[in-house]
Amino acid sequence: MRKRCCGGAIQALVTGTTVVNGTLESILEVAGAKAVFYGIGIAGVAELLGLERFCPRST
Repeated sequence: MRKRCCGGAIQALVTGTTVVNGTLESILEVAGAKAVFYGIGIAGVAELLGLERFCPRST
């Protein structure tokens, strides 16, 4: 999955959809510390799991 999904990316921007479609764990495995979750859809999960989150419209 790493080559298909992230290749040589330096940063992975990930939405909350990954929680719904069941790919969150795979993305975390592949991207690791390079993953930044964004948007309000991931807000609760990111807080509970201690994931880095970016959302310019909220705190």
